[in-house]
Amino acid sequence: MDRDNSFTEEADIAREKLGKIRIVGIEDATIDDVDALLGDLSKLGSFQPMDASLILGEEHVRFACFEALRSFEAGENLTASMAMEVMVKAACTTQISEAIRRLGVKRGTGDVVLVGIDADDDLLERAISRLGGRTSPGPLESDAGKRERIAREYSLPEPLERSLLEKIALTATG
Repeated sequence: MDRDNSFTEEADIAREKLGKIRIVGIEDATIDDVDALLGDLSKLGSFQPMDASLILGEEHVRFACFEALRSFEAGENLTASMAMEVMVKAACTTQISEAIRRLGVKRGTGDVVLVGIDADDDLLERAISRLGGRTSPGPLESDAGKRERIAREYSLPEPLERSLLEKIALTATG
């Protein structure tokens, strides 16, 4: 009985923490200086901007957030920050440099997925403003070309959504 209670409590805590994570698509974000952007965002709170070109959808990001949260709670995190851990998990890798290559934002203009961890509306709006562009569900959607790029980059078979979530989980456990 105690074990069931403990599991239920842990599940409730995880749900509460995941409920505080905000995932926003931003079209035509303008990035002049990546380091300055990341510095500005870190001053606001725990934010992770990611290049949307290899993000399959909100479930992809939300599951990466879940795995990042789980890894921190288990003391198995690969990075020092929850925000970076989310990107590493979403990139299906254990290498920070590989995660940055795959999902790190780059100089220029493009679509971005912004993850805010424990961010209230005001902080989220300020982070979005810093990125420029406009909020849109577009960066979190996928067409045939995007699906093909994701399958190739992560070496995934169809069904793509299931394969991606499995790869995130397998990467996270070893």
